[in-house]
Amino acid sequence: MNPPPATGRLDSKNLLIPVVLAFMAGITWARFGVTLPEPANLLAILVVAAALLLTWRRANAYYIYPLLVIFFFLTGIFHAGPDRPPPTPFHIYNLIKHQQEGTIQGRLRQTIRTDLSNKHRLIIDAEQLILPDQSRPATGLVQLTSKEPPPINLLPGDRLLVKATLNRPHSFATPGAFNYQQYLADQSIRITGWIRSPAHILKISEAPSEAKTPWQYLPERLRHQISLAIDPLLDDKVRGLYKAILIGERGDIPPDQTDDFNASGLTHLLSISGMHMSMLALLVILMFTWLLRQSTWILLHTRAPKLAAALSFPALIGYALITGLDPPVVRAFVMTAVFLLAIMIDRQNNVAGNIALAAFLLLIWQPTSLFSVSFQLSFAAVTAICLTLPLLRLEKDSPAPKETDTAKRLKRLQKLFWAGILISIVAMLGTAPLTIFHFNRFSPISPLTTLLAAPLMCYWSLPIGLIALLVLPIAPSLAAQLFSIGSWGITATSSLAHFAGQLPISSVWLPTPSIFEVVLWYIFLLALLGWQTKKACRLLALLSLIAALSIPLIIAHNRLQATDTVVTYLDVGQGSATLLELPNAKTILIDGGGAFTERFNVGQGVIAPFLWQKRITGLDAIVLTHLHSDHYSGLPFIVARFKPETLWINGELPFDQLFAALMQETRANNVRTAIPKAKEFLFADGPVSLQVISDLHLQGSQPNPENQSQKTGSNANESSLVLKLRHGETSFLFPGDIESGDEQLLLNKEVDVHADVLLAPHHGRATSSSEEFIEKVAPRYVVLSTSPFAKSERLTSDAIQKYQAAGTTVFTTARDGAITFRTDGKTIKSQKTNE
Repeated sequence: MNPPPATGRLDSKNLLIPVVLAFMAGITWARFGVTLPEPANLLAILVVAAALLLTWRRANAYYIYPLLVIFFFLTGIFHAGPDRPPPTPFHIYNLIKHQQEGTIQGRLRQTIRTDLSNKHRLIIDAEQLILPDQSRPATGLVQLTSKEPPPINLLPGDRLLVKATLNRPHSFATPGAFNYQQYLADQSIRITGWIRSPAHILKISEAPSEAKTPWQYLPERLRHQISLAIDPLLDDKVRGLYKAILIGERGDIPPDQTDDFNASGLTHLLSISGMHMSMLALLVILMFTWLLRQSTWILLHTRAPKLAAALSFPALIGYALITGLDPPVVRAFVMTAVFLLAIMIDRQNNVAGNIALAAFLLLIWQPTSLFSVSFQLSFAAVTAICLTLPLLRLEKDSPAPKETDTAKRLKRLQKLFWAGILISIVAMLGTAPLTIFHFNRFSPISPLTTLLAAPLMCYWSLPIGLIALLVLPIAPSLAAQLFSIGSWGITATSSLAHFAGQLPISSVWLPTPSIFEVVLWYIFLLALLGWQTKKACRLLALLSLIAALSIPLIIAHNRLQATDTVVTYLDVGQGSATLLELPNAKTILIDGGGAFTERFNVGQGVIAPFLWQKRITGLDAIVLTHLHSDHYSGLPFIVARFKPETLWINGELPFDQLFAALMQETRANNVRTAIPKAKEFLFADGPVSLQVISDLHLQGSQPNPENQSQKTGSNANESSLVLKLRHGETSFLFPGDIESGDEQLLLNKEVDVHADVLLAPHHGRATSSSEEFIEKVAPRYVVLSTSPFAKSERLTSDAIQKYQAAGTTVFTTARDGAITFRTDGKTIKSQKTNE
């Protein structure tokens, strides 16, 4: 950071960047750091502000820069505020303590959204909460979900009465899993609910006229009306994609198209972005420039391009309104507006300052957007492109003698092609560290697919679609023709995404880097910009690269040298998944099931992120204790990504698509499927072993795991594999979902069931965990893998009391999150996520 000049005047061109970085640091500190009370924080801001005023007029104001950084750091903390629940007693968060039935009165906040699993989501601005025993005023947003479609005549701003099962949102407290609760909180949603029937939704007032509708609902109503108007004009194959790029509505995109765009690295084209806004601005500016140039007086007295840029703002604001003013839309509008203003005041060359100003304005509007993936990726891509553009400018070639016009055009196209490839590569490199950090996935072919798809979507379908929207109110038939022509680009892009997504190199899955590694990679990329001109940059690039590559190597080496056994019981809701980390970097997953819908897969959303965060990229084996979906619903994804050598199963073969998908993945990845025998060791290495200690799963016939035509037993719980992990003097027991009768069979056969740590059979249900079984196991610790909802709490309360009466320390994943035990063969240490 350069010091201010001796006159005390500040160089504003270099000032904004450190100011914005300090503001971001303050917002980050407010969420993750230990902050002062708000009065103390405000007092500190006033003290620093006073020091700034006193220092500003001094002749040698060398303290202004650090004081400004401190001031905006403290302001960022104060502006973001500590991440805590709303304090007002009438906020619905403070009225709903646990799962309960209630009726919400309030206004529909936005258009009803339908997700990939055909669930319908309503956001309600609460006004009243009606419970069986009382009715109270309420405030705050509530997200309600219905499996069946609500009445079609609901518009944003309508006042509704909705009966639902209400609860505070839950996130899986497994390291690496997506924090859904925080995601909703950043949108000011603190309560969610489930609507059992569309009959429980009642509109208590007719939709008011546009003039009487509160202004905050008008953008959503406008988008809803546009969506209804263009639905009949678009073919089913292109409707979802076209509505996504035009009005930011992605609910109509089929799941297979979403997968294709994810795999081919084209997902960013489906979001309203700066590219959409800049395309609209370009069209409007070109139109106004042509119109303004028709007037000699305007050409003599004004600068037509700047005036056209100013006249484009109403169009940009209108487009932001019809796309619902969602955060990505607002971000795209602000970024485009800042760069247009820069052009109007001749500051377009201060690219870094313009980017910083756009970020500053957005964070003033919504400080929590700093933590959204879309915000980070957008600014990373824009910054990377803007920093690299000066290096990509090619000098104008001197014309070759007798070079034809056709040759010149071909050379120009060739330059544009390679410039497009380079820009796409730069954007990919600029976002890759963040993409891998958040998604564990990036597409190496994204630069090529983007180069091919962007002209189709953004330079063909998007401008034609925008023109169609403009003419829709006055000439619907013309709009239909325009949409039909614009659909060619959508169809071509969809075909390209499908083809590219099937390529073996379309996606690369990687473990989660630490924040420090992400910073190192960005230091390396920034240092590359000065590689040719500055020796210090070359040294910095080499050092950061060596450090970034050394960290995973050191972690892998430490895992190979580890002698302890680590057992982690993951929080997967109502299900079970346990990871065994054994000496010499051996890893085994016992079960892998839990919540599963078309929208959410526990394997992809919880288990895989946990493995990637621990730098595990492959598994030695998976043991499936029995074939109930809450124990294997996530395994198809895990088998595909972590390719275990062996999948051990108990032999039961259910008739469902999920198990068929699991068997398909085992065949596709050459995974051996086997049924263990009683007393068989699934793993043995020195003092550590994993053994099947019962023959419950062999009581019936042994079917071929590849033959899915055989019938499943009446109760798969009775055929659970019962496993025992030993490490020296310590042991862990995994009884699957056996019930009290099976427990008695084990005791009658005098099977050694004693263990220091017990995974409660059948999730602690009343049909398991008999007192005699608890006495024989005599565990020091017991873990119940359960969900946090009231039904699960009722089903497991008796078991918890029995274990506590036996002097056992009880953990539940619903309350404690993921629970980890570490043993060296003599001692056991426990740690829970929610500490």
